[in-house]
Amino acid sequence: MLGASFAIWARFTLGRNWSGVVATQKEGHKLIKSGPYSIVRHPIYLGFFISMLGFAFTVGTIVAYMAVLLGLIALLLRIWIEEKLMNEVFFDYKEYSRKIKRLIPFVW
Repeated sequence: MLGASFAIWARFTLGRNWSGVVATQKEGHKLIKSGPYSIVRHPIYLGFFISMLGFAFTVGTIVAYMAVLLGLIALLLRIWIEEKLMNEVFFDYKEYSRKIKRLIPFVW
């Protein structure tokens, strides 16, 4: 519930900038740095990851934990792709990425 709520908050914060397609630039696209984006650069993915972990802890099987690992790999790939685009599109993304951690607040 916590992870899903965090992801939903991030989605609403993005507003019209959100796209379900990886690394898509929309017309008038802006770099959002407020709300959950002031905590981590990829709050939707953090929310998904927290939700996946919660599910795995609830189910408690090796298969559930393996699914979390596969999900994390997919999220990290998406992050890599998106950050490449963000660096190309937004001149202030490098400064933002120095201040705000990628996925784990204050760590990474």
